[in-house]
Amino acid sequence: MEEKVVIKSQKQKINILQIVCGIIATILFLIPIFDYSSNPANFWNSFSKYVSIGSALPEICWSIALVIVAIAVVFSLMYAKVDLTVTNKRVYGCAAFGKRVDLPLDSVTAVGTSTFKTIAITSASGAIKFGMINNYVEIHSEISKLLINRQEQRQTPVQTTI
Repeated sequence: MEEKVVIKSQKQKINILQIVCGIIATILFLIPIFDYSSNPANFWNSFSKYVSIGSALPEICWSIALVIVAIAVVFSLMYAKVDLTVTNKRVYGCAAFGKRVDLPLDSVTAVGTSTFKTIAITSASGAIKFGMINNYVEIHSEISKLLINRQEQRQTPVQTTI
């Protein structure tokens, strides 16, 4: 029996996440600057060794902005190369951070979905997650059908003639 592609993944654009994180980080970066324009002495005094919470506005805002930018970069790197192909014999592609995966369909024990348009394929060695996939529901459905068909083939009794 020849191997046929059943379904391929369609990548989710993660530009929306990057844009939202960029806007939030920019706003957080600009808040202390606008605060500086209203009270310049408070801005420079906030960098002293002994600061109170009220005068630590630049450090707090810029720290949060840096964390948000870091989250956007990690998400970009994590899901940049995600790709999944399902055939009638195997499941293969690139998971998070470009990890290559090639699983025979016989080794797949379960399939599930999760947040961030993620599909999780479970085998004896553990779960492998493919995230940010637009058609993750269709892929879940197709893999489920293939697993059910495989199970039904195993349960069909062999008829013997005497």
